[in-house]
Amino acid sequence: STSVSRRVSAIIGTLTYTVFRYINLGLYKKDKLTFLLLVTLRIMVDAKMLRPSLIRLLLRGGAELDKKTLPPKPLEWLPDGAYMNVVCLSKSIDFFKSFQDSLVEKEPLWKRWYEDNEPEAMPIPEYETKLQSDIGLFYRLLLIRSLREDRTALAVQDFIRNSDTIECYGGLHPCLGPKFVTPVTDTIESIFDSMTSATPALYLLSSGADPTESIETLCKKKKLVITCVSMGEGQDKVALKVLGNAITRGECVLLQNCHLDLPFMEQLNEILDKIQSSLSAMSVGASDEESAGEGQEGDVTSNGTSTAPAPKPTNSSSGSKLALDPKFRLFITTEPTKKFPIALLQRAIKVTNEPPAGLKAGMLHSYSQIVDQEKLDRIESELWRKSMYVICFLHSVVQERRKFGALGWNIPYEFNTGDLYASLCFLEKHLYTSNISWMAVQYMVGEVQYGGRVTDDMDRRLLNTFTESFLLPNMMVPGFSFNPENPVQSIPKEFVYDIPNFTEIELFVSSIGSFPDVDSPEILGLHPNADITSRVQESHSLLNAIIETQPKDGDSSAEGTTREDVVLEKTEELLKKIPKLSSVTQVEELIVKLGGTGIPLNMVLYQEVQQLRKVISLCSKALGSLKQAINGEVIMTQELSECLDAIFLARVPKPWMFSIGGDDISWRNSTIGGWFLGLEERVNQHMTWLSVGRPPCFWLTGFFNPQGFLTAMKQEVTREHSADGWSLDSVHYSTQVTKFEDA
Repeated sequence: STSVSRRVSAIIGTLTYTVFRYINLGLYKKDKLTFLLLVTLRIMVDAKMLRPSLIRLLLRGGAELDKKTLPPKPLEWLPDGAYMNVVCLSKSIDFFKSFQDSLVEKEPLWKRWYEDNEPEAMPIPEYETKLQSDIGLFYRLLLIRSLREDRTALAVQDFIRNSDTIECYGGLHPCLGPKFVTPVTDTIESIFDSMTSATPALYLLSSGADPTESIETLCKKKKLVITCVSMGEGQDKVALKVLGNAITRGECVLLQNCHLDLPFMEQLNEILDKIQSSLSAMSVGASDEESAGEGQEGDVTSNGTSTAPAPKPTNSSSGSKLALDPKFRLFITTEPTKKFPIALLQRAIKVTNEPPAGLKAGMLHSYSQIVDQEKLDRIESELWRKSMYVICFLHSVVQERRKFGALGWNIPYEFNTGDLYASLCFLEKHLYTSNISWMAVQYMVGEVQYGGRVTDDMDRRLLNTFTESFLLPNMMVPGFSFNPENPVQSIPKEFVYDIPNFTEIELFVSSIGSFPDVDSPEILGLHPNADITSRVQESHSLLNAIIETQPKDGDSSAEGTTREDVVLEKTEELLKKIPKLSSVTQVEELIVKLGGTGIPLNMVLYQEVQQLRKVISLCSKALGSLKQAINGEVIMTQELSECLDAIFLARVPKPWMFSIGGDDISWRNSTIGGWFLGLEERVNQHMTWLSVGRPPCFWLTGFFNPQGFLTAMKQEVTREHSADGWSLDSVHYSTQVTKFEDA
């Protein structure tokens, strides 16, 4: 029984990883961690380790709580959102019932843990020894998500990494584990090996990545002819002719931008069906020939008569068969679109082609897709190998900075593998023809290959700083590294990003594989604080994506309360919370008392109140209609259904924040409680201004148009000093940071 159990576990583990690798090949990087977390949670739910209510708690936290109904926050350093999560944990799970008391009693320990740069790697005060059980891994994730939301994605990786086995079905069986969160890069050779004449490779395009060059390079290595056809209006006839020739000659075809000609994709799928039929006929024919063995001149039957040999199947073009050369291969590139034929999508090998996330994944991608042993051996020189490594590292750095938004680059540039190819090509030719000129290499890489995309002067200066700091004679000196000299925070694992000097590609890959899983922003030339905003956005995207996958039907609790009941109760609660505005006539009278709309700031106030009135009307109407729809008084439209789903998940319905065109019509917030709190605070600011008079200070982000407020302020100041000859263009803002108590 033990051997059987081990064999079953081995089959489960191998099958799980095989399926993961296949699906992972076609996932965008933003979805890969989401997929792994979904699988892990699903396995744990099936094993009766987790209840759906615990997963909802992970996804929503304390978003449903009303801040005004909670006791005063006992710790000043704890953000409001984290405090609401703590209260929710304490009320929802017996394991955390003393969580609030622990925070107060052990405040120094908790504050030290909370302020640590990597709290997910630190022992959790008072709870560390209690988190050793299987469900303890999930509780640790829940706690980190509640207190340090910016570290959620990293905590999820640890959760998946440590969930290698699980107790279920009467034994210990594989779950996921470390290899599932290790960056993997499938080579184009392995993708090609998985293809057949009837199984194309479908590349899903993304900005900053184009597979054309790597596909053409592969075909050149394999000495295969490849023809590229860029799809579009009228190109279907060209594509048919090219396909017809390639199918009979055993050549390769690359159909680019197929989202521009989706009707042809249906026709293409029919062609692949015929190819599959021909392959099946050839396979049957080969099997018949093998079984015939030596009896090809005629078999003798039991009654002594002989039979003629069975005729060999031919690949004629009649019927559903094609004149096929089995060496034929088809590559397809397309942008993601919901209208792509599902039959073709299912038969193809889906491949995402986008810049990988992280320095480790980026370098592994470069040393599997671009740099190979043949490229390493082209020039027998340490300078060639090290320079190539540095350019690949530079490529990963400039791409990785994009995830930091405006902190990384003022303008998001689409640096891609073509820039890396071009830089390596120049370097190779340069070293072939002459001794290295560092200024020439810096100029070609920083100003031409990558710099050709850069339009912002400050971005150009930054890019040139990178090239001048990386591509210089000192890089050949032993001990040279990319680490900052005086880091604000220590580099993870005290890792040294040096330049290895190997002659074997496998040694380079092994060295890159030892990179930390989490990159320090300082390696990218950024302050550690730049990581916070990026991590919070990553965590929001992760949790929101999982929320979108949750079932929309069924009971919402163990007691059998339906989603509609929950939302109806919440809707009635929100309707009572909607603040009241003065009527239009009253507002106009109050504006007149303040001096009229001839005063610029009064005009801003009037416009802000009118816009606020529209938002309140929109919100009130939507909640009223939803209440009627739940009660069966009106039809539940698609928009109301989406509103119901959002409120059930404690999220803000999108029509409350965005217009049909995608423009902002109100303030953004991740929770409906936070959005309503913002509504109340905006109404309080504007109504206080109307009734009491201009306040001594303003909540700038509480305006729909803060730029208009600042402009009106300049107009008023300019008018006050018109006698002194002031003009609007000569008035400038100045900022003075004061203590909060003195403000």
